[in-house]
Amino acid sequence: MEPKEKLLRIVRNAQGDDLERATAAFAGHSNEAMQKKYGSSGKTCRQILDGYKKERSDYDNMMRWLLRLF
Repeated sequence: MEPKEKLLRIVRNAQGDDLERATAAFAGHSNEAMQKKYGSSGKTCRQILDGYKKERSDYDNMMRWLLRLF
């Protein structure tokens, strides 16, 4: 396996599935429910979901940047 492929695999594996799990957990929540604090996180469901979306976007941007290096 080439270094490029190894690096991309490492980045993909580090990404995790937090966004998918949060999306599934909050599916069907009303707008009102999304504004309520979730568990002991101190964050609302919306804040949690938005945070995971931002993290995914950051990973996607990093992948594009890495691909330009090769």
